[in-house]
Amino acid sequence: MNKREERAAQRLGNWDFKTVIGGKEVSSSDIKETKERQEQSARQAQEEIEATRVAELKALPGGQLLNILNQDSVSEEQAEEGNNKVFLNLEDFCRWYSSEKQHFSEPQKEALNTLIAVSSMVTKGCKCKETERRGTAYGYYQKFITSNSETDIMDKIKEVGGFDSVSFLVVEGSEPFFKT
Repeated sequence: MNKREERAAQRLGNWDFKTVIGGKEVSSSDIKETKERQEQSARQAQEEIEATRVAELKALPGGQLLNILNQDSVSEEQAEEGNNKVFLNLEDFCRWYSSEKQHFSEPQKEALNTLIAVSSMVTKGCKCKETERRGTAYGYYQKFITSNSETDIMDKIKEVGGFDSVSFLVVEGSEPFFKT
């Protein structure tokens, strides 16, 4: 490196690089502070969501709380009812359908795959909007099931699962919004 390059390198080391964001010039320290504020806001939003969830869980009767905490358990009430299936929520239905997808016709798969797509969108993106996306997804799920109640999809779900009847809940512990 010659003397001219050395002087240029020394001057370069003393510069505070500026960045233009949205037409406004910001320094590297401003960017760091902004990032820290955004991370803190995201943490606070996540803590609020968690606090809301905990408050909702505390308000539930013990049996419902236990079922939510242990999604894979089958309640005694369901076991006594025979071969009746209760899908607790959108995710519960999607888990079941994903494992049984091969038994459905192409038109049925095309329709039912929209539920998987909607379910997967809930956890994508910013955590601060997850509750809103979950509400939208559950609304779509409820509308999908009720709109398709007269199609062959419901009969096929019962056939594939070997169920006598099927009930769909939006949220575990609520009343079924549709029952076959």
